Amino acid sequence: EVSPEDTELLYAVSRSLKSASGGKKSVLLRAAEFGERCSLRSPDMIKNLVNLADIQRLLGNSDRVRELASRALELNPSEEKARKILESLPGGR
Repeated sequence: EVSPEDTELLYAVSRSLKSASGGKKSVLLRAAEFGERCSLRSPDMIKNLVNLADIQRLLGNSDRVRELASRALELNPSEEKARKILESLPGGR
């Protein structure tokens, strides 16, 4: 059974790794891994979708960014961080 604390911990580790990465790809890949694990446990966790979209943006994975940020906006159309991430992509949304 999935514990909500475990999901929050996966999210926190992903965010922390992203913050500490300094743009280093290997650390960003680990951050993405924890974010994806969190997403499997809680696919509608908006803050994780936004964090993961931003990690994928930093990694240059535009298709995955669009998928994640769009999902966050489906769940919450007023999610500004997701909107800004989409707008930062070449060609905007």
